[in-house]
Amino acid sequence: MHGAATSAGNPTGWLEGAFTRIERVLIAVAGAAILVSGGITFTSVFGRWLFGWAVPDGEIIVQDMMIVACVLPLAVVAGRHAHIAVDLFVRHLSARAQRRVDLFNGYLGVVILVAIAWSGWLNFTSVWESDGYYDGRLELPEWPARLVFFIGYLLFVARSLHRAGDPPSTEKTVPPAQADDDRPQEH
Repeated sequence: MHGAATSAGNPTGWLEGAFTRIERVLIAVAGAAILVSGGITFTSVFGRWLFGWAVPDGEIIVQDMMIVACVLPLAVVAGRHAHIAVDLFVRHLSARAQRRVDLFNGYLGVVILVAIAWSGWLNFTSVWESDGYYDGRLELPEWPARLVFFIGYLLFVARSLHRAGDPPSTEKTVPPAQADDDRPQEH
């Protein structure tokens, strides 16, 4: 893995370490959001069943917690090259051609992510300036989830940019699957 290969003398070593520490926090926050969502859902379902009472604006809170749970770990996915990749044809190319395709995909992905992050920023500033809130008993503000979305994608962009030139560590070292009739015979 990229982080394990860096040394103290390597200038990118400190950056990899910083990303790793930030990503640990992001995973912890996302996990907490899932637990909060589960707790609110559990309380609302059984509260309605037993007492005819549910958590006020529980659906809105769970909705915002799912944004936290889904968006914050994206930087971790980029850092580990754990995103879904379809390389049915690419794995048959030469190592040099695979590297070029990886570079193109990495930087194209960054361009697309920058557009999504920019949209998230515009969405956040729009809600912040208009003082937007959800309709409901608690009148919760809309901006916290929009801010989390923007921060999550900003970190996703940063991590993707940091790793855009790095080839995935395992995908290119595994040979293509053999057909059944190509396998060595067992005795």
